Amino acid sequence: NGMRLFSGGDDEQIIVWQQQETQWIRCERRRTPGPYEGLNIYGVTGIHGEQQRTLLSLGAVEQVPVSPIQRQRHNLPTPLMPLYGRQEDMQRILDQLTHGESRLLAIVGEGGIGKTHVVLEVARTIIGLGHHPHFHRPQQQLFPDGIWFVNTAAIPAGARCVELLITSIGSVLSLSFDQHSSLADQLTNQLRERKLLLILDNFEHLRQYVTDFLSELLHKAAQIKIVITSRHHLEFFAQDVHRLQGLLTPDPAQIHDNETLLQYASVRLFVEQAKRVTGTFALSPANRAAVIWLCRFMNGLPLGIKLAAAQLVNYSLDEVVVRAQRDLSTLISSAADLPKHQHSLHALLQNSWEDLPTHLAKLLAYCTVFEDTFSDAAAKALADVSHNAVDELVHRCLLHPVHDGRYIIHEFVRTFIHTQPQNASLLVAARCQHATYYAQLLDRIGRRKQSNVENFHLLSQEIANIRSAWQWIVEQPNLHLLQQSIEGFAYLHERLGQLTEASRAIAAAITAVNSFLSSARTDATDAAEGLDTPAFAKEVVADLHIAYATFMEMGGDLDTTQSSAQCVIDYGNALARPRLQAHGYYLMALQAQHRGQLQIAMEWAQQSAAVAIEHELVGLQITAQNLQGILHDMLGSHSSAVACYKAVLPLAIESQDYFHERLLVNNLGIVALATGAWDAAKVYLERNLTLSEQAGNPIKHAYALMNHAFLLNALGLYEPARKELFQGLILARTAHHRQAEVYMLQFLSLTDFYGGRAHSGVKFAEEALTLIEEHQFTGLKAAALAFLGHNYLALDQMERAHACYQESIKLWQAMGNRLEIGTVFIANAYSLLRLGRLAEALHYTEATLGMLDTILANNAMEAMWTIIGCYFVLHEANDDRSYPILYRGYQWLTQQAEAIHDPEMRKAYLNNIYPHRLVIRAMRTHSNQQVEPASTNKVSSYASTGA
Repeated sequence: NGMRLFSGGDDEQIIVWQQQETQWIRCERRRTPGPYEGLNIYGVTGIHGEQQRTLLSLGAVEQVPVSPIQRQRHNLPTPLMPLYGRQEDMQRILDQLTHGESRLLAIVGEGGIGKTHVVLEVARTIIGLGHHPHFHRPQQQLFPDGIWFVNTAAIPAGARCVELLITSIGSVLSLSFDQHSSLADQLTNQLRERKLLLILDNFEHLRQYVTDFLSELLHKAAQIKIVITSRHHLEFFAQDVHRLQGLLTPDPAQIHDNETLLQYASVRLFVEQAKRVTGTFALSPANRAAVIWLCRFMNGLPLGIKLAAAQLVNYSLDEVVVRAQRDLSTLISSAADLPKHQHSLHALLQNSWEDLPTHLAKLLAYCTVFEDTFSDAAAKALADVSHNAVDELVHRCLLHPVHDGRYIIHEFVRTFIHTQPQNASLLVAARCQHATYYAQLLDRIGRRKQSNVENFHLLSQEIANIRSAWQWIVEQPNLHLLQQSIEGFAYLHERLGQLTEASRAIAAAITAVNSFLSSARTDATDAAEGLDTPAFAKEVVADLHIAYATFMEMGGDLDTTQSSAQCVIDYGNALARPRLQAHGYYLMALQAQHRGQLQIAMEWAQQSAAVAIEHELVGLQITAQNLQGILHDMLGSHSSAVACYKAVLPLAIESQDYFHERLLVNNLGIVALATGAWDAAKVYLERNLTLSEQAGNPIKHAYALMNHAFLLNALGLYEPARKELFQGLILARTAHHRQAEVYMLQFLSLTDFYGGRAHSGVKFAEEALTLIEEHQFTGLKAAALAFLGHNYLALDQMERAHACYQESIKLWQAMGNRLEIGTVFIANAYSLLRLGRLAEALHYTEATLGMLDTILANNAMEAMWTIIGCYFVLHEANDDRSYPILYRGYQWLTQQAEAIHDPEMRKAYLNNIYPHRLVIRAMRTHSNQQVEPASTNKVSSYASTGA
């Protein structure tokens, strides 16, 4: 048996030979087994004394039988420490062993994760020695022949490992073997009828040599089950795999008290181990952060946590943190109850690292440059390895799957690889590949033109890696990768609403490239490609200023916007780059628009469009002419606005520029709404909602919700409009997009005025005005003041209303917007009428009447408010024009109702809007001689319910 041989001898005896060095020495004689060898005849009846003696001479025995209670059923070692936080793992393993059909269970996890401890606790629970809430009674009947633990760590890998494994199993089970057949056959024959659980611990180094043997054993010994603990997956179809993860760790961003922290198994393990080595350790506000950091750094790895806690014998907690960050080899222990290979986390990882083939070592090193999680595609692209290489590292528990096909590498593994001197050049190459990959990804799917939900989702998952790549690119600086990244980097942060983070990153990039320019260095790659590096660097700075100015405009810093826009223009002129010139002019127009300088903004926008058209810069042409349309709209010229939008909409569609298509469709919807083209407005604005959802841009979707709310307001559907505006407000605030936030607050104020919620209307208008003052959004102030005045009017606070209207009128006059002035004139006239200042009220009414045709043609949402206001003032003054004005509004309302083909929309339009009901009611108070019957009957039939 292994180291012994048996041979026949005289007198029915067997000679036993023992090998000593190169000699075989006879060490004992044994009697040849008789035919009744081992038969127990204790208590047998029906045989007499001579028969009994004969049976004994032929090998039978006469012994008191051992009771089942006395018979050993396991060899499980008793754990010296409690198990922390593995209830769910134990439950699943118990279920698989007691109810599952699979007979091979692999407990897989990195070294030090606690595989052995968990499986031993499960085994002890089954035989009644452990404790588990769902197993109150022992389950030894499941394995009547016992549960047996075999530590395979000492078995060397190689050709003889199957033979050595069999003898180890035989030794544990007290089996004997002979030379008449193979050891494998003898083992399977002896286990064929047994029902037992075999635990093979530390199995990873044997996996490639013994799978055939395990398969044969499971086939022939059909009642046994095997549990394997390993750092690597087995290549075995008929296995169940349970992968152990690290213990749960707390989120450092949350505030935890001691009681809450100790609910986390990782923290509890650290604290208990620290108490064992120091005798006095306790959690406190001063050390909580360090404890959390260590637990998270180790990713809940029990061995790492215990080794870190063990250092408290000689070092403070803060020193342990520093040592762990700097060099894992300092975390060591000589504890006698730790397996030798677990005395150092560094040594454990060194063993795994040295076991890796070259291509997997390269891939693992490349994976350490990822921040947070990463995709399989990104890892393979960086390291240029085969499609299943990532899976191989997962099987070795060096990478860990998280969710959605993404992976993570534990921080202590990253630290180990980064502290290996031989990896330095490999890591430099990895960083370069990482930056190149994400720059190309941003260039390919991150630009505005490629905006859609799928691309946004993919990029948002990669935000940590994108920022890391950006930082490396800026530090070099690598001008070509930087230029590739700028638009996608900026637009992704805009969509995520992370304007502050993006602004800081872009400002740092501007500083880095300016420093590059001032040092007058020449990049070898650029020189090889024949590029003028300083000129190219200036172009990159200009592109950075475009992104920076855009974020400053969104955040309300118009002075910085103007300064950066001027830089773009200057670089465009110096480098003769029409693209930069056109973009700089556009940014100038944008900041002038927000300052309320509409004519100046128009001039800048026209310059931008002219350069774009001359040089066939289609995207910039669309951008500039869209802004021209917006400015025409703000100046009250809807026909000019529509002409601008329709001129470039085909260009956007033809070039598949969904971003600008959405903008143009939105703006056409707003004009249709203002001019009373209700059906067209509905089509445009609902299309805009769909496009904004597809784009995956929260700010653009907020604006789409706002503009759709205009349509709902125009139909008197105030509650749905209010709901959509609140959704938009949440999106704007989440994104810290102050301009969008102002718009949402303004139109919530107006909606609440329409819907009879004047108190909240005042609150929203005041919030908007606070932001306007803070961020210099002067162009938005006139509307906010007008809406505040409307709500004061509804609250019968006429002095306040009048003051708001007066200031609003001055601002609209400064911007040259006659259309909006007209609607504020009549509101101001009504406030003066209520204050008893009839002469002044008539003055503003006369001014409004001079613009009435323009208002009816271009401001359908405010038309009836204007009509009813003029009517009240003139009626109070006994002016003969009061009834003709009322009748004109009545006719206009009839025409608008006829233009609405949807019956439900038409009914809402006539019944839900307060001034519409007032006009109808006022008309009914006049005699039949004063009202044209056809018109009266038509409106009455439309508004039969609620009018």
